[in-house]
Amino acid sequence: RLESANKVLGSRILVAPRTWELLDGMLKGRRLLPIRVAGKADALEVIEIFLPEAPVDSEHLEHFEHARQAYLAGHFNQALDGFRDLVDDPVAIVLARHCERAIREDDSKSPRPFVIAKEL
Repeated sequence: RLESANKVLGSRILVAPRTWELLDGMLKGRRLLPIRVAGKADALEVIEIFLPEAPVDSEHLEHFEHARQAYLAGHFNQALDGFRDLVDDPVAIVLARHCERAIREDDSKSPRPFVIAKEL
């Protein structure tokens, strides 16, 4: 189920939190927004794993995390700006589009995660 989310997100490898724990720091990764997958009622937390040979810029990851936290706190404009700054990051580009949708559709601006997998 998570594999199909890669197409939507532009990611390569997604894992659930338990798998991430089992990796015990062997690989680098980052938390994404919660997603909803077929057959599950609740949104799932997912972590994108980076391949060992892929360079990982800690400043980039920190910037992504700030944008993610802003989104989860309901600060969609701030999150949008943060994700847009990461122009070479396919996942950030997708999440920026989701921020735009949340800004258009959310009248209350109440803090809530955006469920990515509406498209799955």
